[in-house]
Amino acid sequence: MKKLFFIFYWLIFFWAQVAAQLDFIPVHADYACFKGSDKAYTEIYLSFSQSDLTYSLEDSMYVSHFDHTVKISQQDSVLLTIQRNYKNAIIHPNDINKNSQFMDVFFLELNPGTYQLVASIHDQVTEKSGEYTQEMTVPAFSKELALSHLQLSTKIEKTDRKSNFSTKNNIEIIPNPSRVYGVGSPMLYFYFEIYNLMIDREGNNKYSYHYYISDSEGRRLRDFPEKIKSNNTNTVAEASGTNIITLSTDTYYLNLEVKDLLTDKNTFTRKKFSIDKPNRQVNETQIEARLAGYEEYMNFTEQQLRDEFEKAAYLAIPEEKKVYAQLDIEGMKRFLAEFWKRRDTDPSTLINEFKRTYFENLQLVNAQFSSNFKEGWRTDQGRILLVYGKPDEIQRNPSSINAQPYEIWYYYSLEGGAEFIFGDLTGHGEYELLHSTYRNEIKDPNWQLRLGGVRTRERSSGFDNY
Repeated sequence: MKKLFFIFYWLIFFWAQVAAQLDFIPVHADYACFKGSDKAYTEIYLSFSQSDLTYSLEDSMYVSHFDHTVKISQQDSVLLTIQRNYKNAIIHPNDINKNSQFMDVFFLELNPGTYQLVASIHDQVTEKSGEYTQEMTVPAFSKELALSHLQLSTKIEKTDRKSNFSTKNNIEIIPNPSRVYGVGSPMLYFYFEIYNLMIDREGNNKYSYHYYISDSEGRRLRDFPEKIKSNNTNTVAEASGTNIITLSTDTYYLNLEVKDLLTDKNTFTRKKFSIDKPNRQVNETQIEARLAGYEEYMNFTEQQLRDEFEKAAYLAIPEEKKVYAQLDIEGMKRFLAEFWKRRDTDPSTLINEFKRTYFENLQLVNAQFSSNFKEGWRTDQGRILLVYGKPDEIQRNPSSINAQPYEIWYYYSLEGGAEFIFGDLTGHGEYELLHSTYRNEIKDPNWQLRLGGVRTRERSSGFDNY
Protein backbone atom coordinates (compact mmCIF):
# COMPACT_ATOMS: atom_id res chain seq x y z
CA MET A 1 0.00 0.00 0.00
CA LYS A 2 2.78 2.40 0.91
CA LYS A 3 4.51 1.58 -2.37
CA LEU A 4 1.35 2.35 -4.38
CA PHE A 5 0.89 5.59 -2.46
CA PHE A 6 4.51 6.56 -3.24
CA ILE A 7 4.03 5.87 -6.97
CA PHE A 8 0.78 7.85 -6.98
CA TYR A 9 2.45 10.77 -5.20
CA TRP A 10 5.43 10.67 -7.58
CA LEU A 11 3.10 10.76 -10.65
CA ILE A 12 1.24 13.77 -9.25
CA PHE A 13 4.55 15.52 -8.55
CA PHE A 14 5.88 14.67 -12.06
CA TRP A 15 2.84 16.02 -13.90
CA ALA A 16 2.81 19.11 -11.68
CA GLN A 17 6.38 19.79 -12.79
CA VAL A 18 5.43 19.25 -16.43
CA ALA A 19 2.49 21.65 -16.10
CA ALA A 20 4.74 24.22 -14.45
CA GLN A 21 7.19 23.97 -17.35
CA LEU A 22 4.35 24.52 -19.85
CA ASP A 23 3.49 27.76 -18.04
CA PHE A 24 7.10 28.96 -18.03
CA ILE A 25 8.24 31.78 -20.37
CA PRO A 26 12.00 31.65 -21.16
CA VAL A 27 13.64 34.98 -20.31
CA HIS A 28 17.11 36.33 -21.12
CA ALA A 29 18.85 39.10 -19.20
CA ASP A 30 22.22 40.81 -19.27
CA TYR A 31 23.76 44.01 -17.92
CA ALA A 32 26.62 46.46 -18.51
CA CYS A 33 28.16 49.13 -16.25
CA PHE A 34 29.67 52.46 -17.25
CA LYS A 35 31.33 55.24 -15.28
CA GLY A 36 28.91 57.79 -13.86
CA SER A 37 29.40 60.93 -11.80
CA ASP A 38 29.39 59.29 -8.36
CA LYS A 39 27.81 55.89 -8.94
CA ALA A 40 28.09 53.41 -11.79
CA TYR A 41 25.65 53.96 -14.63
CA THR A 42 24.11 50.51 -15.09
CA GLU A 43 21.95 49.18 -17.90
CA ILE A 44 19.92 45.96 -17.55
CA TYR A 45 18.65 44.26 -20.72
CA LEU A 46 15.71 41.83 -20.81
CA SER A 47 14.22 39.90 -23.72
CA PHE A 48 11.78 37.08 -24.46
CA SER A 49 9.97 35.68 -27.48
CA GLN A 50 6.75 37.28 -28.73
CA SER A 51 5.39 33.83 -29.51
CA ASP A 52 5.36 32.97 -25.77
CA LEU A 53 2.61 35.51 -25.10
CA THR A 54 -1.12 34.82 -25.32
CA TYR A 55 -3.34 37.10 -27.40
CA SER A 56 -7.08 37.52 -26.87
CA LEU A 57 -9.58 39.29 -29.09
CA GLU A 58 -10.39 42.83 -27.96
CA ASP A 59 -12.68 44.74 -30.33
CA SER A 60 -11.10 44.11 -33.74
CA MET A 61 -7.53 43.40 -32.58
CA TYR A 62 -5.75 40.59 -30.77
CA VAL A 63 -4.06 41.98 -27.67
CA SER A 64 -1.57 40.65 -25.11
CA HIS A 65 -1.04 42.20 -21.67
CA PHE A 66 2.20 41.59 -19.82
CA ASP A 67 4.64 43.19 -17.41
CA HIS A 68 8.40 43.23 -16.85
CA THR A 69 9.96 43.39 -13.40
CA VAL A 70 13.56 43.96 -12.38
CA LYS A 71 14.52 43.38 -8.75
CA ILE A 72 17.94 44.30 -7.30
CA SER A 73 18.98 42.71 -4.00
CA GLN A 74 22.09 42.74 -1.84
CA GLN A 75 22.69 40.39 1.09
CA ASP A 76 19.07 39.15 1.04
CA SER A 77 17.76 42.71 1.21
CA VAL A 78 15.71 44.05 -1.73
CA LEU A 79 17.10 47.47 -2.68
CA LEU A 80 15.06 48.27 -5.73
CA THR A 81 12.07 46.93 -7.68
CA ILE A 82 10.94 48.32 -11.05
CA GLN A 83 7.81 47.07 -12.81
CA ARG A 84 6.53 48.11 -16.22
CA ASN A 85 3.18 47.20 -17.78
CA TYR A 86 2.79 46.70 -21.52
CA LYS A 87 0.27 45.61 -24.10
CA ASN A 88 0.85 44.53 -27.68
CA ALA A 89 -1.81 44.51 -30.40
CA ILE A 90 -1.78 42.55 -33.65
CA ILE A 91 -4.35 42.05 -36.39
CA HIS A 92 -4.25 38.24 -36.31
CA PRO A 93 -2.30 35.56 -34.34
CA ASN A 94 -0.77 34.43 -37.63
CA ASP A 95 1.13 37.73 -37.66
CA ILE A 96 3.30 36.54 -34.78
CA ASN A 97 6.89 35.97 -35.84
CA LYS A 98 8.39 33.14 -33.79
CA ASN A 99 11.82 34.80 -34.10
CA SER A 100 10.59 38.20 -32.89
CA GLN A 101 11.89 39.27 -29.48
CA PHE A 102 10.40 41.78 -27.08
CA MET A 103 13.19 43.76 -25.47
CA ASP A 104 13.39 46.18 -22.56
CA VAL A 105 16.20 48.25 -21.06
CA PHE A 106 16.32 49.47 -17.45
CA PHE A 107 18.62 52.35 -16.49
CA LEU A 108 19.99 52.48 -12.93
CA GLU A 109 22.70 54.13 -10.84
CA LEU A 110 24.36 51.74 -8.39
CA ASN A 111 27.21 51.89 -5.91
CA PRO A 112 30.13 49.49 -6.47
CA GLY A 113 29.44 46.03 -5.14
CA THR A 114 27.89 42.64 -5.82
CA TYR A 115 24.14 42.39 -6.32
CA GLN A 116 21.53 39.77 -7.12
CA LEU A 117 19.54 40.55 -10.28
CA VAL A 118 16.13 38.98 -10.86
CA ALA A 119 14.46 39.85 -14.18
CA SER A 120 10.97 38.46 -14.83
CA ILE A 121 8.11 38.51 -17.34
CA HIS A 122 4.45 37.92 -16.46
CA ASP A 123 1.68 37.21 -18.98
CA GLN A 124 -1.39 38.85 -17.45
CA VAL A 125 -3.78 36.92 -19.71
CA THR A 126 -2.76 33.38 -18.76
CA GLU A 127 -0.65 34.08 -15.63
CA LYS A 128 2.33 32.41 -17.27
CA SER A 129 5.66 33.82 -16.14
CA GLY A 130 9.40 33.51 -16.52
CA GLU A 131 12.36 34.54 -14.40
CA TYR A 132 16.10 34.99 -14.89
CA THR A 133 18.47 35.26 -11.91
CA GLN A 134 22.04 36.47 -12.18
CA GLU A 135 24.79 37.79 -9.91
CA MET A 136 25.71 41.30 -10.92
CA THR A 137 29.10 42.89 -10.16
CA VAL A 138 29.25 46.68 -10.32
CA PRO A 139 32.86 47.90 -10.53
CA ALA A 140 34.43 50.92 -8.85
CA PHE A 141 35.88 53.10 -11.59
CA SER A 142 39.00 54.53 -9.98
CA LYS A 143 41.27 57.30 -11.26
CA GLU A 144 43.47 54.73 -12.99
CA LEU A 145 43.07 53.55 -16.58
CA ALA A 146 39.80 51.61 -16.67
CA LEU A 147 37.28 50.00 -19.00
CA SER A 148 33.52 49.79 -18.93
CA HIS A 149 31.84 46.44 -19.43
CA LEU A 150 31.54 45.19 -22.99
CA GLN A 151 28.00 45.75 -24.25
CA LEU A 152 27.16 43.06 -26.83
CA SER A 153 24.51 43.87 -29.41
CA THR A 154 22.92 42.76 -32.66
CA LYS A 155 23.06 46.21 -34.25
CA ILE A 156 24.88 49.50 -33.71
CA GLU A 157 24.33 52.58 -35.83
CA LYS A 158 24.69 56.34 -35.61
CA THR A 159 21.45 58.17 -34.92
CA ASP A 160 20.11 61.60 -34.02
CA ARG A 161 16.72 60.30 -32.89
CA LYS A 162 15.58 59.17 -29.48
CA SER A 163 15.87 55.41 -29.10
CA ASN A 164 13.78 52.96 -27.10
CA PHE A 165 16.94 51.00 -26.43
CA SER A 166 20.43 52.11 -25.48
CA THR A 167 21.77 55.36 -26.93
CA LYS A 168 25.19 56.67 -26.01
CA ASN A 169 27.29 59.27 -27.84
CA ASN A 170 24.75 59.48 -30.70
CA ILE A 171 25.01 55.72 -31.22
CA GLU A 172 21.94 53.48 -30.97
CA ILE A 173 22.81 50.07 -29.56
CA ILE A 174 20.34 47.20 -29.92
CA PRO A 175 21.32 44.91 -27.02
CA ASN A 176 21.47 41.14 -27.19
CA PRO A 177 20.46 39.93 -23.70
CA SER A 178 20.82 36.27 -24.68
CA ARG A 179 24.34 36.83 -26.08
CA VAL A 180 23.48 34.16 -28.67
CA TYR A 181 24.28 34.69 -32.35
CA GLY A 182 23.59 32.62 -35.44
CA VAL A 183 22.19 32.66 -38.96
CA GLY A 184 19.60 35.30 -38.06
CA SER A 185 22.14 37.53 -36.29
CA PRO A 186 25.57 36.85 -37.82
CA MET A 187 27.22 40.14 -36.75
CA LEU A 188 28.74 40.46 -33.29
CA TYR A 189 28.62 44.16 -32.46
CA PHE A 190 30.01 45.63 -29.24
CA TYR A 191 30.40 48.97 -27.47
CA PHE A 192 32.78 50.01 -24.68
CA GLU A 193 34.23 53.09 -22.99
CA ILE A 194 37.78 53.85 -21.85
CA TYR A 195 38.34 56.06 -18.81
CA ASN A 196 41.21 58.12 -17.35
CA LEU A 197 43.48 58.31 -20.37
CA MET A 198 46.58 60.48 -19.99
CA ILE A 199 46.54 63.86 -21.78
CA ASP A 200 49.86 65.26 -23.11
CA ARG A 201 51.00 68.88 -23.15
CA GLU A 202 49.24 69.51 -26.45
CA GLY A 203 45.96 68.36 -24.91
CA ASN A 204 45.77 64.98 -26.71
CA ASN A 205 45.66 61.36 -25.64
CA LYS A 206 47.06 58.36 -27.50
CA TYR A 207 45.76 54.86 -27.01
CA SER A 208 45.35 51.53 -28.76
CA TYR A 209 42.89 48.68 -28.51
CA HIS A 210 42.93 45.16 -29.81
CA TYR A 211 40.29 42.46 -29.62
CA TYR A 212 40.22 38.75 -30.34
CA ILE A 213 37.85 35.79 -30.06
CA SER A 214 38.81 32.75 -28.02
CA ASP A 215 37.11 29.48 -27.18
CA SER A 216 36.16 28.28 -23.70
CA GLU A 217 39.65 26.81 -23.25
CA GLY A 218 41.39 30.11 -24.03
CA ARG A 219 42.61 29.28 -27.53
CA ARG A 220 42.65 32.30 -29.85
CA LEU A 221 40.48 31.64 -32.88
CA ARG A 222 40.38 35.09 -34.46
CA ASP A 223 42.78 37.96 -33.91
CA PHE A 224 41.94 41.45 -35.17
CA PRO A 225 44.47 44.21 -35.96
CA GLU A 226 45.42 46.70 -33.28
CA LYS A 227 43.89 50.15 -33.69
CA ILE A 228 45.83 53.24 -32.62
CA LYS A 229 43.91 56.45 -32.00
CA SER A 230 44.27 59.93 -30.57
CA ASN A 231 41.86 62.70 -29.55
CA ASN A 232 41.53 65.40 -26.92
CA THR A 233 39.56 63.75 -24.08
CA ASN A 234 40.46 61.45 -21.21
CA THR A 235 37.27 59.40 -21.75
CA VAL A 236 36.50 57.83 -25.12
CA ALA A 237 33.75 55.61 -26.51
CA GLU A 238 34.34 52.93 -29.12
CA ALA A 239 32.09 50.62 -31.13
CA SER A 240 33.00 47.85 -33.52
CA GLY A 241 31.75 44.58 -34.95
CA THR A 242 32.69 41.48 -36.86
CA ASN A 243 30.93 38.72 -38.80
CA ILE A 244 31.04 35.47 -36.81
CA ILE A 245 28.73 33.28 -38.89
CA THR A 246 31.57 30.90 -39.83
CA LEU A 247 32.11 29.94 -36.19
CA SER A 248 30.53 26.63 -35.23
CA THR A 249 27.91 26.14 -32.53
CA ASP A 250 29.75 26.61 -29.23
CA THR A 251 30.58 29.06 -26.43
CA TYR A 252 33.20 31.77 -27.03
CA TYR A 253 34.73 34.87 -25.45
CA LEU A 254 35.22 38.32 -26.91
CA ASN A 255 38.47 39.63 -25.40
CA LEU A 256 39.47 43.30 -25.38
CA GLU A 257 42.90 44.75 -24.56
CA VAL A 258 43.43 48.52 -24.20
CA LYS A 259 46.73 50.37 -23.75
CA ASP A 260 47.40 54.00 -22.84
CA LEU A 261 50.38 54.72 -25.11
CA LEU A 262 51.43 57.76 -23.04
CA THR A 263 51.76 55.79 -19.79
CA ASP A 264 52.22 52.20 -21.11
CA LYS A 265 49.42 51.07 -18.80
CA ASN A 266 47.13 48.25 -19.91
CA THR A 267 43.63 47.09 -19.06
CA PHE A 268 41.59 44.09 -20.16
CA THR A 269 38.03 42.79 -20.18
CA ARG A 270 36.08 40.00 -21.86
CA LYS A 271 32.51 38.81 -22.40
CA LYS A 272 31.04 35.39 -23.05
CA PHE A 273 28.78 34.75 -26.04
CA SER A 274 27.47 31.73 -27.95
CA ILE A 275 26.86 30.62 -31.51
CA ASP A 276 23.74 28.55 -32.16
CA LYS A 277 23.09 27.28 -35.67
CA PRO A 278 20.21 24.96 -36.58
CA ASN A 279 21.39 21.44 -37.29
CA ARG A 280 18.70 20.19 -39.61
CA GLN A 281 18.94 16.65 -40.89
CA VAL A 282 17.95 16.51 -44.53
CA ASN A 283 17.74 13.22 -46.37
CA GLU A 284 19.43 12.70 -49.71
CA THR A 285 16.17 12.86 -51.69
CA GLN A 286 15.33 16.28 -50.23
CA ILE A 287 18.83 17.59 -50.92
CA GLU A 288 18.80 16.32 -54.51
CA ALA A 289 15.36 17.83 -55.16
CA ARG A 290 16.41 21.16 -53.73
CA LEU A 291 19.65 21.22 -55.70
CA ALA A 292 17.90 20.47 -58.96
CA GLY A 293 16.56 24.03 -58.70
CA TYR A 294 13.43 23.42 -60.75
CA GLU A 295 11.07 24.50 -57.98
CA GLU A 296 12.85 27.86 -57.67
CA TYR A 297 13.37 28.69 -61.35
CA MET A 298 10.32 26.94 -62.82
CA ASN A 299 8.48 30.14 -63.73
CA PHE A 300 11.48 32.32 -64.57
CA THR A 301 11.56 33.87 -68.03
CA GLU A 302 14.74 33.82 -70.07
CA GLN A 303 15.30 37.50 -69.29
CA GLN A 304 14.90 36.90 -65.55
CA LEU A 305 17.44 34.07 -65.70
CA ARG A 306 19.91 36.26 -67.57
CA ASP A 307 19.36 39.13 -65.11
CA GLU A 308 20.06 36.90 -62.10
CA PHE A 309 23.30 35.56 -63.55
CA GLU A 310 24.39 39.05 -64.60
CA LYS A 311 23.97 40.28 -61.03
CA ALA A 312 25.90 37.26 -59.73
CA ALA A 313 28.60 37.44 -62.40
CA TYR A 314 31.09 39.00 -59.96
CA LEU A 315 31.31 35.53 -58.40
CA ALA A 316 31.59 33.58 -61.65
CA ILE A 317 34.86 32.34 -63.14
CA PRO A 318 35.47 32.87 -66.91
CA GLU A 319 34.57 29.27 -67.78
CA GLU A 320 31.18 29.62 -66.07
CA LYS A 321 30.43 32.80 -68.02
CA LYS A 322 31.29 31.10 -71.32
CA VAL A 323 29.10 28.08 -70.56
CA TYR A 324 26.13 30.17 -69.43
CA ALA A 325 26.18 32.27 -72.61
CA GLN A 326 25.57 29.13 -74.72
CA LEU A 327 22.69 27.60 -72.69
CA ASP A 328 19.01 27.39 -73.56
CA ILE A 329 16.37 28.32 -70.97
CA GLU A 330 16.23 24.84 -69.39
CA GLY A 331 20.01 24.73 -69.18
CA MET A 332 20.06 28.15 -67.48
CA LYS A 333 17.72 26.92 -64.74
CA ARG A 334 19.90 23.90 -63.97
CA PHE A 335 23.09 25.96 -64.24
CA LEU A 336 21.89 28.57 -61.73
CA ALA A 337 20.85 25.88 -59.25
CA GLU A 338 24.28 24.26 -59.49
CA PHE A 339 26.00 27.66 -59.45
CA TRP A 340 24.55 28.52 -56.03
CA LYS A 341 24.90 24.94 -54.77
CA ARG A 342 28.69 25.09 -55.23
CA ARG A 343 28.82 28.21 -53.08
CA ASP A 344 26.49 27.04 -50.30
CA THR A 345 28.41 27.32 -47.04
CA ASP A 346 26.21 24.78 -45.23
CA PRO A 347 24.54 22.23 -47.56
CA SER A 348 22.91 20.44 -44.61
CA THR A 349 20.38 23.26 -44.13
CA LEU A 350 17.33 23.98 -46.25
CA ILE A 351 18.46 27.57 -46.84
CA ASN A 352 21.45 28.52 -48.96
CA GLU A 353 22.89 31.07 -46.55
CA PHE A 354 25.50 32.28 -49.03
CA LYS A 355 22.91 33.06 -51.70
CA ARG A 356 20.60 34.74 -49.22
CA THR A 357 23.39 36.98 -47.91
CA TYR A 358 24.48 37.87 -51.44
CA PHE A 359 21.02 39.04 -52.49
CA GLU A 360 20.52 40.89 -49.20
CA ASN A 361 23.76 42.75 -49.97
CA LEU A 362 22.52 43.30 -53.53
CA GLN A 363 19.45 45.10 -52.18
CA LEU A 364 21.70 47.06 -49.84
CA VAL A 365 24.07 48.34 -52.52
CA ASN A 366 21.19 49.24 -54.84
CA ALA A 367 19.61 51.28 -52.06
CA GLN A 368 22.92 52.85 -51.03
CA PHE A 369 24.80 53.49 -54.26
CA SER A 370 22.24 53.73 -57.10
CA SER A 371 21.96 56.96 -59.10
CA ASN A 372 19.99 58.18 -62.09
CA PHE A 373 22.76 56.86 -64.29
CA LYS A 374 23.74 53.52 -62.74
CA GLU A 375 22.36 50.78 -60.49
CA GLY A 376 24.21 50.38 -57.20
CA TRP A 377 25.50 46.88 -57.95
CA ARG A 378 27.25 48.18 -61.07
CA THR A 379 29.32 50.73 -59.12
CA ASP A 380 32.80 50.06 -57.75
CA GLN A 381 31.61 50.27 -54.16
CA GLY A 382 28.71 47.95 -54.95
CA ARG A 383 31.02 45.40 -56.56
CA ILE A 384 33.48 45.41 -53.64
CA LEU A 385 30.71 44.96 -51.08
CA LEU A 386 29.12 42.11 -53.05
CA VAL A 387 32.42 40.29 -53.58
CA TYR A 388 34.03 40.78 -50.15
CA GLY A 389 31.06 41.57 -47.90
CA LYS A 390 30.55 44.56 -45.65
CA PRO A 391 33.73 46.38 -44.58
CA ASP A 392 34.85 46.11 -40.98
CA GLU A 393 35.62 49.80 -40.80
CA ILE A 394 35.20 52.90 -42.97
CA GLN A 395 37.22 56.13 -42.96
CA ARG A 396 35.20 58.92 -44.55
CA ASN A 397 36.84 62.12 -45.78
CA PRO A 398 34.58 64.91 -47.08
CA SER A 399 35.56 67.34 -49.81
CA SER A 400 37.68 70.40 -49.14
CA ILE A 401 38.88 73.38 -51.14
CA ASN A 402 41.87 71.45 -52.46
CA ALA A 403 40.64 67.87 -52.63
CA GLN A 404 37.73 65.66 -53.69
CA PRO A 405 35.97 63.45 -51.11
CA TYR A 406 37.19 59.89 -50.62
CA GLU A 407 36.61 56.83 -48.45
CA ILE A 408 38.86 54.03 -47.22
CA TRP A 409 37.25 50.65 -46.52
CA TYR A 410 39.10 48.25 -44.20
CA TYR A 411 38.73 44.46 -44.34
CA TYR A 412 40.64 42.77 -41.52
CA SER A 413 40.15 39.19 -42.72
CA LEU A 414 41.59 39.71 -46.24
CA GLU A 415 45.30 38.88 -46.32
CA GLY A 416 45.66 39.94 -42.71
CA GLY A 417 44.13 43.33 -43.46
CA ALA A 418 43.31 45.01 -46.78
CA GLU A 419 42.30 48.55 -47.76
CA PHE A 420 40.09 49.78 -50.59
CA ILE A 421 40.26 53.50 -51.44
CA PHE A 422 37.38 55.15 -53.33
CA GLY A 423 37.25 58.73 -54.62
CA ASP A 424 34.41 60.89 -55.92
CA LEU A 425 36.32 62.34 -58.87
CA THR A 426 33.29 63.75 -60.70
CA GLY A 427 31.56 65.32 -57.71
CA HIS A 428 28.32 63.45 -58.50
CA GLY A 429 28.43 61.09 -55.53
CA GLU A 430 29.76 57.98 -57.33
CA TYR A 431 32.97 56.77 -55.75
CA GLU A 432 35.50 55.13 -58.07
CA LEU A 433 38.00 52.54 -56.80
CA LEU A 434 41.39 54.27 -56.95
CA HIS A 435 43.68 51.87 -55.12
CA SER A 436 43.66 48.71 -53.01
CA THR A 437 46.26 46.81 -51.04
CA TYR A 438 44.44 43.54 -51.85
CA ARG A 439 46.33 41.56 -54.47
CA ASN A 440 43.34 40.97 -56.77
CA GLU A 441 42.43 44.66 -57.16
CA ILE A 442 43.76 47.80 -58.85
CA LYS A 443 46.88 49.43 -57.41
CA ASP A 444 47.92 53.06 -57.72
CA PRO A 445 50.46 54.25 -55.13
CA ASN A 446 49.87 57.83 -56.31
CA TRP A 447 46.09 57.78 -55.82
CA GLN A 448 46.29 60.92 -53.65
CA LEU A 449 47.27 63.00 -56.68
CA ARG A 450 43.99 62.16 -58.43
CA LEU A 451 42.10 63.71 -55.52
CA GLY A 452 44.17 66.89 -55.30
CA GLY A 453 45.25 66.29 -51.70
CA VAL A 454 44.47 64.14 -48.68
CA ARG A 455 43.14 64.90 -45.22
CA THR A 456 43.38 62.52 -42.29
CA ARG A 457 40.16 61.72 -40.47
CA GLU A 458 39.09 59.48 -37.62
CA ARG A 459 37.94 56.05 -38.65
CA SER A 460 34.38 54.98 -38.03
CA SER A 461 33.08 51.44 -37.81
CA GLY A 462 31.97 50.09 -41.15
CA PHE A 463 28.52 49.14 -39.93
CA ASP A 464 27.19 52.66 -39.42
CA ASN A 465 25.71 53.02 -42.89
CA TYR A 466 26.21 49.64 -44.53
